[in-house]
Amino acid sequence: MTAIHNRGKALMACFMVLAALAAAGCGDPEAMIESTVENLVEAENASIEAAAGETSTGEPQSEITPATLPGGEWPGEMPDYVPGLPGDITDVLTLNPEPEAVNYTISYENVTGITADEYEAELTSLGWSIDMMMPMDGEWIIQASRDQEAAIIVTVSADNSAVMNVSLF
Repeated sequence: MTAIHNRGKALMACFMVLAALAAAGCGDPEAMIESTVENLVEAENASIEAAAGETSTGEPQSEITPATLPGGEWPGEMPDYVPGLPGDITDVLTLNPEPEAVNYTISYENVTGITADEYEAELTSLGWSIDMMMPMDGEWIIQASRDQEAAIIVTVSADNSAVMNVSLF
């Protein structure tokens, strides 16, 4: 559980630094966010690949089991307090890094009909606290948490694709 909390804190710190740099005029905020999101996705993919095979010590890692659901299916075990996006689900990756935790990475395409403000309102109405919201020209990122039981990061791109990362602990 500590690893998940640390990852959430690291993501929050990263986005806060980017927001501060953007506000100070230190570069193109969209390019910085895009680069950061790409780096986070690469790190998550490397983590998933490592979890599917071996640990850094070379020992088998049997507790971590990644599973991919067929495209178009919202995870049936997802709690009701996690709102989906209006769009087509293309992939769902489920990872259990610890016995009492699960992480879902849900990819979308054709996300339309919702703004960052509308999704923020939906999260808030379901008991989430908004940790960070960053709207940009046709793109947005929201990071939120729900007590000590869940964290979510949603990134919607200008091409109407999106990635939702939900961690339940």
